[in-house]
Amino acid sequence: MLLAITLLLSLLLLRAEGTSDVGMFLIWGALGHEHGVLDGYRIMVENWPETVLGGNRAAGGGEYPPLGFAWLTMVRSMSDGLGLSPLLGYKINLLACSFVSTGLILLMSRSLVLTAAFHAATILSVSGLGYMDIVAAPAVIGALWAMREDRPVLGFTLLIFGILIKWQFLIIAPVLLVHMLNIRSMRDLLAMLGGKLFWRLVGTSAVIGGGTAAIFGLLPVQALLLALRHPFLSGTTMNVPWIATFLWRVFFDPDFVIAGEVDFLLVPPGALLPFKIMFFALFALIMLRFIRADRNFRTCLYTAILVVLTYAVWNSAVHENHWFVALIPAFFMAAHSPATFDNWVALWAAILLNVNLFVFYGITGIELLPRHVGIDLSVVASVLFLAVWWLLMVPGWRCLVSTKSVPQRAG
Repeated sequence: MLLAITLLLSLLLLRAEGTSDVGMFLIWGALGHEHGVLDGYRIMVENWPETVLGGNRAAGGGEYPPLGFAWLTMVRSMSDGLGLSPLLGYKINLLACSFVSTGLILLMSRSLVLTAAFHAATILSVSGLGYMDIVAAPAVIGALWAMREDRPVLGFTLLIFGILIKWQFLIIAPVLLVHMLNIRSMRDLLAMLGGKLFWRLVGTSAVIGGGTAAIFGLLPVQALLLALRHPFLSGTTMNVPWIATFLWRVFFDPDFVIAGEVDFLLVPPGALLPFKIMFFALFALIMLRFIRADRNFRTCLYTAILVVLTYAVWNSAVHENHWFVALIPAFFMAAHSPATFDNWVALWAAILLNVNLFVFYGITGIELLPRHVGIDLSVVASVLFLAVWWLLMVPGWRCLVSTKSVPQRAG
């Protein structure tokens, strides 16, 4: 019944227009439909400065990966062929990806309750606000399944396809690669160069990368580099840079009052540097701890979650939907392990994503009520989100126990 109710709710929001991002997705789909996938993708990438820096959305600039753009093109062509409006065709295809992802979680977990919880966690992001993260979800879920079943090449291949749909899944790639290659020290890092698995993964990368380059040239690389150049502290993400955005407004914006609503802020590149340094320092500490740990597949999943949350809480230019990346390893961990704690981690991943989306964009893409009650409540929530990150980081850090500190049984 829970699963049926969540499926019904996702259908109920089918006609919701979503955030302004949906308008951009439809523009990109139209570019691909009109000019072809390659030329449309080139127009999107080349017009990035005019749209992202200049604010001209009609120019159709963006930095999405090639398979994500190709999917939008396919959706637009399918919509025209079936006589559907671009928005309705887009939302129907999003829902199809959502149902496939939910079905895969059911196959992995064999739990209707956990499956219903996963689908409920995606309703706002997918059906209400129309974000594209769910399109990559089946590939990433499949990648985690393949890793669990000790099929690393298949898992690596599916992960690459997920990344070529949404760049954000690159965040968990280092954790998954370290686990697949069983790297536990610098000696292992050198030894893996002579291993068969390493070269199979290199060959897989070469085939997929070469095929992508043969079609799109260096445009995907250019798009990825542009995606790393967004010149704002926080893209309506409740995190440390959003707190900094509030403080910047208070001290440097003469028209801003403390009781007003905070908006995202374009800043000089130098202002982003402290947050990027903090994120990469924390990322390096987590990875070093993970490499040296006496680990298993569960600790791999938990580390992937911590990396995503660290990125979302500390890094600059994070968008509100990027919390979604943590959702898949979190629910997969809950499916993999019967521990109550793992269910709580999945619940927190769902809460962080959905609260952030709801506060800024309501249910259908329009903010329900003003956020300020003497202070913008999103700033207060950012402090609470930082506390949640810490509360999840502490047990995660403790579970990554170094192999050198584990007593070895004689004989």
